[in-house]
Parts: sequence; structure tokens; C-alpha cells
Amino acid sequence: MPPASFIQSEIVNAALGVPNVTGASVTSLTLNDRQLSGTVDVTDASGYTQTVSF
Repeated sequence: MPPASFIQSEIVNAALGVPNVTGASVTSLTLNDRQLSGTVDVTDASGYTQTVSF
């Protein structure tokens, strides 16, 4: 599995590719065997921040 820092940057880049998303940060990331879970705070162009879990 790639390093956690690489996975975090890919998640942020993917979130920033969504229309109207102006900011994203990974707030938790768990790598367990080959399973990935975590949360990302995503901010839209209106300034609203939502937490996305995966």
C-alpha cells in the first residue's frame, strides 16, 4: 500500500476536482490491511464546510 501522505494528497486532489469545492483536508485516515476509511472536510464556494466519511 502507498504511504498515508500520498493517499491523503490524492484524496484532497480528487475533492478539489469537484465543481464549487474550494478547500479540502483529510481529518482522519485509517489504513487497515488493504481497507481504507476516514473523513474529509470539504469547503464549497459559499464557505460551507461538510464532513465526508468513506
